Amino acid sequence: MKRPWVLLLVPGGDASAWYAWLSAKLHDAKCPVVMRCLSTPLVLLRDDVDHNTILIGHRAGAAVALRLTEQAQVRGLVLVAPCVTGTLDGVEKIAHNCPWVVQLGAPDDIFVPNADQVALAQALHADFYFLPGRGQYTQPEAPDLWAILAAKLPDHR
Repeated sequence: MKRPWVLLLVPGGDASAWYAWLSAKLHDAKCPVVMRCLSTPLVLLRDDVDHNTILIGHRAGAAVALRLTEQAQVRGLVLVAPCVTGTLDGVEKIAHNCPWVVQLGAPDDIFVPNADQVALAQALHADFYFLPGRGQYTQPEAPDLWAILAAKLPDHR
């Protein structure tokens, strides 16, 4: 039996951001969502991922989501304030395994330089949203993320 699509959220190192808010939005929209702890070993996360998975990675969780996308075909990838700097290995595998990538960054991100945010988006051919005032996207709500994500979600009705 074919597994229905699912959204897998890999958060950054804390739970102070928009995770509960987005989970409630997804629940209200009857979207299946699974959240995993950042400290979950990659090999265990790999069991949650297949071609019906949309991955969302926030901060350090974005690096984990990228590694997962190197290893498995996914339905889509959303990177929110990814803590990825320097050269990204595996870009070809990620492009092969993922039909679309969305990246949300901010010019006021104090940890990841603007040039690295832009370079990552270009390397991945991502739809890049560079929104001022978001920093590392640690606000309690993320309506811009929800609007972008909702447009990418498969029909779930």
